[in-house]
Amino acid sequence: MDISIVKKYAIDVLVAMNAAITSARLYPPGSALIATSIQRLYLIFAAIFEHVDSVVYSESERSLLIQSDPLSEKEQKRPQVLSFISLMLDLGIRSISISKGLSEKEIAGFVQIMVKTADEVKAAGGIGRLLEKLNVTHFKIDEQIYFKMDEEQRAVAETVLSSFQDMSEEELLAALTGEKAKTFDENGFMEFVNNLNKKELTALAQKTKKTSETVAAEDTYSSVQKQFVERIFELVTNAEKSRSDIEKQAVSAVQKETESQQQLKIENLKTAMNSLLTGKVMAFPEIATVEGLAGMVEKMVRQGKKSMADTIIENLGEALKHDDPEIRAAAANIMAGIDEKFEASDDFLEERLALSRKLSQWIQQETVVSAVFEKVTDQLKKLSQTLIGNEQAEAAEHILEAYHQMATGNLKKDEAIRSLAENMLGHLATEEILDMLLKDERPDGSAKKKENIYSLILLGTTTVEMLLDRLHDSHNRSERNRIIQVITKIGKTAELPVLERLGQSGPWFYIRNLVLLMGKIGTGDHLEALEPMLIYEDSRVQREAVVAIQSIGGQQVAEIILRKLFAVEDETKMIMISVLGLLKSERAVPDLIKIIETRTLGKTKKTKNSILIKACEALGRIRDDIAEPALKKIASSKGFLSILSHDSEVRTAAKEALASLKKK
Repeated sequence: MDISIVKKYAIDVLVAMNAAITSARLYPPGSALIATSIQRLYLIFAAIFEHVDSVVYSESERSLLIQSDPLSEKEQKRPQVLSFISLMLDLGIRSISISKGLSEKEIAGFVQIMVKTADEVKAAGGIGRLLEKLNVTHFKIDEQIYFKMDEEQRAVAETVLSSFQDMSEEELLAALTGEKAKTFDENGFMEFVNNLNKKELTALAQKTKKTSETVAAEDTYSSVQKQFVERIFELVTNAEKSRSDIEKQAVSAVQKETESQQQLKIENLKTAMNSLLTGKVMAFPEIATVEGLAGMVEKMVRQGKKSMADTIIENLGEALKHDDPEIRAAAANIMAGIDEKFEASDDFLEERLALSRKLSQWIQQETVVSAVFEKVTDQLKKLSQTLIGNEQAEAAEHILEAYHQMATGNLKKDEAIRSLAENMLGHLATEEILDMLLKDERPDGSAKKKENIYSLILLGTTTVEMLLDRLHDSHNRSERNRIIQVITKIGKTAELPVLERLGQSGPWFYIRNLVLLMGKIGTGDHLEALEPMLIYEDSRVQREAVVAIQSIGGQQVAEIILRKLFAVEDETKMIMISVLGLLKSERAVPDLIKIIETRTLGKTKKTKNSILIKACEALGRIRDDIAEPALKKIASSKGFLSILSHDSEVRTAAKEALASLKKK
């Protein structure tokens, strides 16, 4: 599998892992939020293990490697990557290998371990002991085989490989189990293997097989040595098999068909086209794989026989609703094949859209991930990419909505379909597509429609982390506003990622926007996480935190504000006082009285007066008689003989508050 695709999946795992660790730190065991984050992580693992049997994260010079390959500089700077590297360093972990077959229980156990401090891990006997205790077998710590090499190691590797094929079985055994075994990486080894001729490759396969059997049978070799030798044997065997397959294909390709075989193909094609035009659905499974069928439909459209092509597509669409699953699958397969032919040219976009509307309905009705289901999904993904690239995101909404419904669980499907839908949306959420959807204007300068925002929302949870990365880096206010709109509309599934970012560093406007988002999508469960933002170093973040906490609401709001009332900047204090008044919090009365009785208040006379006015107004709203003496003192404070003289606007505010008390 392409290493870039593995990396994308592996980073998705990291993002979900960080969210799970954050939720485990913030919420008590058994919390629904923890369970949700564990389930999300499990589904992403299930997706990556459809392509690889294991994924290895390793640390080298404070950088993260995936499958021994370093991430790009931009990826290294992602907050989740930095956070995970920091966690590995804190716990003394050099590599983490995660293999296929893991369960949700094992993931929960691993997350539980990663939440612990280094001292707690040490006291428990180390990570290995904790993994053993929780019966976590699919997470391996510090068992990585391949790693990034420096120049000296590479020179040793070249020396070892140059004599590999000439070694005796005993020498090969020593080379693969000795200290120098780990000095060559997988890519370097495969380059060496691919340069061997067939005879040399066969001989090496025989030797590595015997070496593998010897090491597996002996207890004197460590698990790392056994794993390394087994991997070498696997690489050589796969290379030998691939070489044989290629030779067979080459022989097959040069064989010419007989005239009778060609005639049979023509007859089959005629029969198939007749069945499609007349709507003989019972024949669809038989004709689904007829060679040249999709090309004939494309040819009809090119030759102006659009009505015939439309008839075929309509008949196929009806077959998609048939009770027989075999007929439905056959119709979908034929339609996907036709779409593949249309895909090669921009001339058939209208026809592709007609096919996609019917196929989008079909995939929502199916209950099993079949080869046809995957083929249709791939075609719909490609069409969506084309439409968005052509600034026609609204035309792809029926596709995005279908997969969004399945991915979010709004349309009940099994885990396999749900995972496939998530992956499909995830592959669409590329940086390039986000660029296009987030821009305010089209290439011609005209304003974009709101449909682009809706398309981003439909891409859903797969885009949240990427959108938050952009929110961190963006210096364009319009783009930041659009991102906030999208994440707000995505809602609940964005809670954990946003909450996780609150604990990380960033420019003040980024932190303020995160706080703003929590105010829009958060619940009472998140008030505790927002409380530290009330004393953030930048007063603009403080003020946003007050607004966010007020927006979420709940019985804890007044208590949280009171805890930080005397620790914030003057402007924030004013907003807090107003909120306490709006809440009519009787618990706030003693602190509000303390404020209006304080002599040293505010950095300037203007801010002092503003705070006093806000406090008087708040006491007037709360209407607690206990505040009357303090308010009277301010209302009557005037002239040189007064112990505490106040300006007229402050006295007026106190008098109005006293009048409110009398209206009780």
